[in-house]
Amino acid sequence: WSDRPNAWVDVTETIDVKIAALREHVSQLRRPDELEDRVREWVREAGERIGAQAAEAFRVVDTG
Repeated sequence: WSDRPNAWVDVTETIDVKIAALREHVSQLRRPDELEDRVREWVREAGERIGAQAAEAFRVVDTG
C-alpha cells in the first residue's frame, strides 16, 4: 500500500480469490464481516484510475 502509487494492476479476475485468502487469516481480523465490503471499495476506487472494475495500486521504486 502506498499513499503515492505510480502503478496499478487490474485484479478484476482475482479479487474473489484475494478476499477468500484474507478471510483465512481469522486471528488477524477484528471485523471479518466488514472485510469484503472494504476491500471491494478499495479495489473499485483504484480500478477507476485505469478503467478496470478492480485494481491494486503500488509504488514502484527504481533502484537500478
